[in-house]
Amino acid sequence: MLSKTDQVLCAATLWREVCMNFPYWSIRSLDDWNVAFRDLVERCLNDSWGLADLYDEMAIFCAKLEDPHTTVIPPAEVMAARGTVADVFVEIEGRILVGESDVLHRGAEVLAIDGVPIETFLENASKRIAGSSRAYRRAIALDRLGWGIRGTEMLVETRTDVIILRRTVDIGVPVQSCVVHPYTDNTFIIKVCHWDRTVLLQIHDCIKDWRSARGIVLDLRECRGGDLVSALSLLRMFLRQPHRLVGWRSPQYVPYWRGLGWPGTFVSQEGPLLEPNKDTVYHGPLAVLIGAKTVSAGENFAWEIKRAGRATLFGEPTSGAMGAPFSFPLIGGGVGLVSTRAPDLPEMWLGRGCQPDVFVQPTLESFFAQRDCVLDGALAWIDEG
Repeated sequence: MLSKTDQVLCAATLWREVCMNFPYWSIRSLDDWNVAFRDLVERCLNDSWGLADLYDEMAIFCAKLEDPHTTVIPPAEVMAARGTVADVFVEIEGRILVGESDVLHRGAEVLAIDGVPIETFLENASKRIAGSSRAYRRAIALDRLGWGIRGTEMLVETRTDVIILRRTVDIGVPVQSCVVHPYTDNTFIIKVCHWDRTVLLQIHDCIKDWRSARGIVLDLRECRGGDLVSALSLLRMFLRQPHRLVGWRSPQYVPYWRGLGWPGTFVSQEGPLLEPNKDTVYHGPLAVLIGAKTVSAGENFAWEIKRAGRATLFGEPTSGAMGAPFSFPLIGGGVGLVSTRAPDLPEMWLGRGCQPDVFVQPTLESFFAQRDCVLDGALAWIDEG
């Protein structure tokens, strides 16, 4: 257990880095942030917290800024002690349903978790999630519905059953970065969950001749970010002409200016000009699927492909957070993150997100029919030519 002095120092390190680097103080209250910090310090001194408690409280502290790139990652020993259930839960038309389960009935409506009404449970969970939109916080809260101490039980009450589930699944298991599904008539569905250097290799292995493809669907609904350079490399394959990327701005702190009483300012940079990759460029129909969990580099890609006029976007608005986080070590072995960059776009602000061209939400009808209505809409658009 950390001493109270170390706990306060850990929280103070997080507070200081956010004060200096966060790019959205024009739309977030620095005064409120400072008040929240004083409250955090008082509770550090007055309460008996273990390492996990401290990082939970710092997560709540960061979540007040509503930016997914400004948060904390708990130490490895804290994450290793946690587990989740194998079951998947979804929200359709305002109802929390069982999506996948070996024990619960698929489609059963969830009423309570451990005796807590499901709405109250999700609202409490959302307080720990740094997210720029309510839709994003709800989606991540659902993903974490089963989180708890590894090996413990979770009581799930549905309209038809009361079932005990055990938390036996590791948290933070790496997901496959990219999956390519060849579809009928030389149409391809590419699902990207995380941008890295293997994404392009996997796509090239499955699509030998880009120019002959009848249509491509790029599914970014579960894309939580990753390597932006890899995302832009794929973007180049779809461009028909050179495209200038969105510029950015970042806080600039000069101690001498502060000594003179001058306010801090921002450094801005115009986005680079991205050239098409003429060797592998694809000019055919391109549909991009987006949603509330499309964030960071995934959101950058969606925004740029839309600005370039190169794709039709289907689904729901993205999270509204393109942050380029800076990471720094914290006492206890954890890591702090803070956004350092804001996109230079008046219409693309924190929390608004990239808007789809065709708004499509899953429905109860499509869920029980086991159809993906967002994907169906994109494929129908390609079929229409």
